[in-house]
Amino acid sequence: MRNSIKPSRLSPDDVAAGLSSEGIKVVSRSPLPYGERLDISLGAKRGVVNVYFGKKGTAIVAQGRSADLIKAVEKRFARYAPSFKNGGRSATAGTIKSSPVGRYIGSDESGKGDYFGPLAVAAFLSDERTDEKIIALGARDSKKLSDESAIKIADRIKSAFALRVALIVLDPAEYNRAYALERSKGGNLNTLLARLHAEAIGRLTVGLKKTLPDFAKTICVITDAFSKAPRVRARISESSGVSLQNVRLIERAESYPAVAAASVIARAAYLDGLARLAQGSVVGLPKGAGHEVLAARRVIVERLGEKHLARFAKVSFKMV
Repeated sequence: MRNSIKPSRLSPDDVAAGLSSEGIKVVSRSPLPYGERLDISLGAKRGVVNVYFGKKGTAIVAQGRSADLIKAVEKRFARYAPSFKNGGRSATAGTIKSSPVGRYIGSDESGKGDYFGPLAVAAFLSDERTDEKIIALGARDSKKLSDESAIKIADRIKSAFALRVALIVLDPAEYNRAYALERSKGGNLNTLLARLHAEAIGRLTVGLKKTLPDFAKTICVITDAFSKAPRVRARISESSGVSLQNVRLIERAESYPAVAAASVIARAAYLDGLARLAQGSVVGLPKGAGHEVLAARRVIVERLGEKHLARFAKVSFKMV
């Protein structure tokens, strides 16, 4: 194979020419929202290359049942669809990646770094065709979306794929109890997150276990690398039933469509929960953990008393 193409932007014609130079035939082309679809073949092997155009450049999504064909495309366009490394993919900000072959589950959380409001964990079951659809609906890293956009996109995804979504939301009071219990068992925030991710993923795997005989080995789980501790992967594997080798904790995992969808859904749930809590508060509840949060915390303590913080805040946070 030749070296990766280096320009930050490629046209579909450039991609087609690059594929042709590798002996990969473009069978047909058709428009996509924000891009173009190329149906490809290499001998008897078939696949799809979707070329998406964005402000940060071109993103390439390679899909198909032939691992060899997908790897050939990814190697040719390594800058746009990085290949597997050490059991996971090296994620590049702004890049949408191809899904693993077949079905996979992505999960993400929101509210972990926010003093006020709930902790939300979402999981999304996807496959090659569903990846295309949720990208078209706007799935992407929720940190790059405005609050309004995250809520709208989450509504679209949940409306179109209700049976592929699992969502867990712990309001502050529930979170504080769960965190205290986790600590009593020798755990911490990361082990609590592992449990919640595993529970959300497990809700989606219940049906798969009945329909896929080789379920544990054929389903892949991808989640954001919120911890490097081996026990985190083990906990997700044990609780969800997915084999340990197929559980991948990856930095910037939102570059995978299913994780991006989970990210948006969790973010919208966090925002909804924060808004509901603010309605019953004596002061507005800011996001994050900065100076505005400290000021709001002070008002709540002064007017309601410190014991009431647990209704609105994650009291395990170390506030200066």
